[in-house]
Amino acid sequence: MRASDGASPSRPEDAPPVTKRRVVRRTTAPGRKLTVEEKEQAKRALALRDCALRIKPIVDDLLVACAENQVRRAQELKLKLNDALGGDEFLPAVPKDAHIALLTMYARNKLSALAERAFADALRSGVEVSDDDVWRLVECFEDTGDVQKAETVLAYMENRRAQPP
Repeated sequence: MRASDGASPSRPEDAPPVTKRRVVRRTTAPGRKLTVEEKEQAKRALALRDCALRIKPIVDDLLVACAENQVRRAQELKLKLNDALGGDEFLPAVPKDAHIALLTMYARNKLSALAERAFADALRSGVEVSDDDVWRLVECFEDTGDVQKAETVLAYMENRRAQPP
């Protein structure tokens, strides 16, 4: 059948036939089954990835609010983020940038209780907080008169340095 006959062919006559390729991903060696622990780890990784994709728009807005020093807006977004997470189980899905942005903004505005909370959330989620971020927190505590908390954070930093990597 030719195009001049009025009907359009699905593919040109001289084109090779289309073959479909099937891609199979193997997570284990052929013939080896996953252990229960490996299945649980894979399930958790998928759940964290799914959560990270769901919260991405909130995190993006939160980063903008922190960069523009919009404390109230950041607080609203943080509450919305906590609701979307549904608990501490999915806290590792929140990217490091969000934790550090909150900590930096709170410390910059001398909101010591909120900065302390952001620091605790970062640690609970497994984020590696840099020495610069810890010093921001110490300065915030010192500026607001929370000397005891500043000493506690300094002790944390010294303890962290004493531990082998």
